[in-house]
Amino acid sequence: MPHISSRFSSACIAFIKQWQGLSLEKYRDRQGNWVIGYGHMLTPDETLTFITPEQAEAFLLD
Repeated sequence: MPHISSRFSSACIAFIKQWQGLSLEKYRDRQGNWVIGYGHMLTPDETLTFITPEQAEAFLLD
């Protein structure tokens, strides 16, 4: 059973997924930030290049 965020409703999570889209490979957003998953902005300590769908879900719900 997937973890449901206590901060956001399931409808909100579904909207974010649809709006943001999923990228399993890091990319630069319009502001030049490294982003991965469903819009997770990478910190300097996060050296990820690729993630799994499960990791993307975890980033979104964390």
